[in-house]
Amino acid sequence: MTPREGDAGFNSAITLSPGVERAAEKLREAGLRAAAEVINGDPKQVLVRVAEDWRADCIFVGATGVSNRLERFLLGTVAGAVAARAHCSVEVVRSRKRTRKAKTNGNGNRG
Repeated sequence: MTPREGDAGFNSAITLSPGVERAAEKLREAGLRAAAEVINGDPKQVLVRVAEDWRADCIFVGATGVSNRLERFLLGTVAGAVAARAHCSVEVVRSRKRTRKAKTNGNGNRG
C-alpha cells in the first residue's frame, strides 16, 4: 500500500527537482491536467492505480532502453507491465538517439 498525505509513512519533505515541476506547469499551460509528485511504491502498480484514480485517458511512460534480454525477461519492464494492466491507452516514449550525419559528396549521395 502506498502512503498518502496524513498516513504515518507519508514523507512531505520530499522535494522535486525544478525541472519536474516546470514540465508539469508546461502541460497545465497547454490545458492538460498534470501534477508533479513523488509516490512511494512499485511503479508497475502505482502508475496504474493513480491513472485509475485520475480516470486518465492515457499514461505516458519512458522507456529505459534495457538492452539485455535476460534482464528484461527476469525483471520485466515498467512500460510493459503498465501497458498490460492499465485501463486506458499507454504511450511508451523513447529518447531521441543522436545520429551522426553522413558525409555526402554535395549531391546528397554518400561518397
